[in-house]
Amino acid sequence: MTPEFDWNRQWEVLVESVKWAAQEARKAGLKLIIEPRVGEIISNTDSMLRLIDAVDEPNLGAILDTGHQYAQKEILPLSILKLSDRLMYLHLSDNDGTKNDHLVPGQGTIDWIGVFEALKRINFEGYAGLDIAKVNGNLDKAYIKARDIFNNFASQAGFK
Repeated sequence: MTPEFDWNRQWEVLVESVKWAAQEARKAGLKLIIEPRVGEIISNTDSMLRLIDAVDEPNLGAILDTGHQYAQKEILPLSILKLSDRLMYLHLSDNDGTKNDHLVPGQGTIDWIGVFEALKRINFEGYAGLDIAKVNGNLDKAYIKARDIFNNFASQAGFK
């Protein structure tokens, strides 16, 4: 950090910018959804919640990227419960918790039943996207396999 860097000012600018963007989105009938990402100012569930509180706009929400947050040692079911109604979109991928990989489910160690049970508990009705990479072979087959695995986990958790 340079001697001129001022964290409080950085945070203030971020909050002002996100508030403006959320207000503009609301005027257009939209939500503003931010994804916490490894190595960024908003990098985890708690920093996202801090931003949501500071911005104080009802249409501001979060994307939960299971791969990003699990690589940062987040307890994913707890993250889901913390975000609750501010969780508006999911990026679904697996990893082993040591690298920020985006693997097909089953190739990592994420507790998918716990994830889907937490989603059921908060009555999640948002959208989810498969966010997988490092596919050896046929990408279409990998996405179909991931979809089928996630549908199975969702069914086990009581989603219809």
